[in-house]
Amino acid sequence: MIVPLLTTPYLSRILGPSGIGINSYTNSIVQYFVLFGSVGVDLYGNRQIAFVDVS
Repeated sequence: MIVPLLTTPYLSRILGPSGIGINSYTNSIVQYFVLFGSVGVDLYGNRQIAFVDVS
């Protein structure tokens, strides 16, 4: 939680406005993959748990 507070001023100075925009765009694309991946893992885990025979 504290890391972005420390790295944001440095990155904005080094990358500049266009670099920050590119970084934000690629980060949003990566977050979509993370979202779909986590949903898939949750569904797969629930399915595997349901298949376990407890008797």
